[in-house]
Amino acid sequence: MSRWGNKYTGRPVGAILKLGIFLWPKSEFFSSVQILTQNLINSSYLKITNLTKNKVIVEDAKEPKSFLARTVGLIGAKAPYPLILNTRFGIHTFGVRFPMDVVIVDKENKVAATRENLLANRVFFWNPLFEKVIELPQGTIEKAQISVGDEVSFT
Repeated sequence: MSRWGNKYTGRPVGAILKLGIFLWPKSEFFSSVQILTQNLINSSYLKITNLTKNKVIVEDAKEPKSFLARTVGLIGAKAPYPLILNTRFGIHTFGVRFPMDVVIVDKENKVAATRENLLANRVFFWNPLFEKVIELPQGTIEKAQISVGDEVSFT
């Protein structure tokens, strides 16, 4: 038995983990995926406008309603889409397949910080006084000319 093998089967641990997916009852797996999808569908859609520059940033930003949908965010998504989250301290992009732009908004809906081209498998922290974050597809900050101090609205 190798050093990395499972003590019961002698197989590498990775093989056991891959095999475990197939042993999981399919009905439970599909119901979990269905619940997650339903939570994302139950998200509300908002239009985000830059009031300072009188420019629409996005028209279809999702604001997840459930804890599960907020926790998952863009993890595993095949394509980027605008997402509004209420969180403090920071976000991570582990499990996200694409770079994104991030806008941090204060309580008066003014842009407090921006980060363009946040790559996958990274962490982005900000001042915990700010609790609203907008995750946008890459290039949106430059295209919409968003800068610190701009006032935004969510409708």
